Amino acid sequence: MASTDSIVITKETNGSNVLVGGKQNRIVGNAGYSVLGGGLQNKITSQNSSFIGGGDYNQILTSTRSTIVGGTSNRIYSTQSYNNIVGGTGNQIGHSTVSNDQAGSSIVGGSGNKIYWRPNEETFKTYNFIGGGSTNLLTGTTSSTILGGDFNKMYLLDRSVIGGGQRNYMTGATDSVIGGGANNELSGSTISFIGGGAYNKILGRGNAAPSSAAYTDSANTFTNSSILGGYSNTIYHNLTAGGAAIVNGRHNTILAGHDYSVIMGAKGITSDRAYTTFMNGLDVDTNAGDGTQKSFKYHGTFANQGVSRFLKDVTGAGDAQWADLPLIPSVIGDCPVVSAWTVGCILYMFTSGTTSGCTGTTITANTCDNIAGPYRWKGGDKSISTTLPLVADPFENIVTPGSRYSNIQGGLKNKINDTTRNTISWSSSKCSNKEFRFSASKFAKRRLYYRRF
Repeated sequence: MASTDSIVITKETNGSNVLVGGKQNRIVGNAGYSVLGGGLQNKITSQNSSFIGGGDYNQILTSTRSTIVGGTSNRIYSTQSYNNIVGGTGNQIGHSTVSNDQAGSSIVGGSGNKIYWRPNEETFKTYNFIGGGSTNLLTGTTSSTILGGDFNKMYLLDRSVIGGGQRNYMTGATDSVIGGGANNELSGSTISFIGGGAYNKILGRGNAAPSSAAYTDSANTFTNSSILGGYSNTIYHNLTAGGAAIVNGRHNTILAGHDYSVIMGAKGITSDRAYTTFMNGLDVDTNAGDGTQKSFKYHGTFANQGVSRFLKDVTGAGDAQWADLPLIPSVIGDCPVVSAWTVGCILYMFTSGTTSGCTGTTITANTCDNIAGPYRWKGGDKSISTTLPLVADPFENIVTPGSRYSNIQGGLKNKINDTTRNTISWSSSKCSNKEFRFSASKFAKRRLYYRRF
């Protein structure tokens, strides 16, 4: 029994051990009721009822009712029970300083994966799982899982999952998930989710590493937030209720306090309020897949919806409300305009005709503050021009400030330049900069019609 091929079995009074074969395998100490099947230099020193099936250099040290099926250089250190390593190489359950550490935890395979807690803790951690991959770590966790991937880490959390990917990090979370991707981080959040992508973060505890002075084992600060994917998206901590989400995109941020806000498929957007959806562009198709029609609907107290209203910017910052059209005639049909004049920005049109409501009616429009009517004041004393094309448009019709009692009725690129009592009718750019005079007799033969809606 002195040769290097010898088998050493130490029997204790509390039971019998079985060593089937292999080379330089040992069952020592108080390891009663344990089995070592074979392999090379495997070792069991557990209290009782543990099993190593085979492989090389595997060890179960003090753990009870635990198992290593095979593989190379796998270790179970914890003094607690029901820990399992199926295979792989260099995997570890329990802190290397053998202590009251893990119970009911498992590693299926892979390389360099570890599940452990700090030594000399009064309470041990339970029911953790690593499926495979390389150099994944669960420490201080309970009922948590890393399915695979490389260099993924979970620290001080409960009932959470990292599906795969590489260098994903989760801490201080409860019932949360990182599906995969690379370099994603989820901290201090309950029931939250990062699907994938890269460098996405849900930060419930700030961005301090667990070993730094800035990190504390504080309670979770918000819940129910998610990042579906994308690149370098961030939801910051200290949401009072949570419920924030980022749906893909790049470099998007939801700031602290902006609960229930969403950023969708955008780039470089930062939230500025709660209960709001942010995006770049919106294309709405009313044709639903089932053949029905779906309308755009903007309603509520602030929206101020109503029949025949239009959306109007009410703050200058893009905040819109439904508003009445600024120019709505009170009669139906066509009323010939027999005279028109302006006082400042107000256009006055005096109508006549046989249609009910036409004769003696004066219609006014504010030509400075809206573009709902066909004509507006653009300069000149008691002069008007067409609303369209708009100011600064290359085809704009222009009445210069030095003009008086003049008007442009239509066309493109027409101009009345510092003259008095001139009219340009429906002309094209070929007539640009030409001046026309209407005598009183000619004007009497022409009628400007105002169409009512």
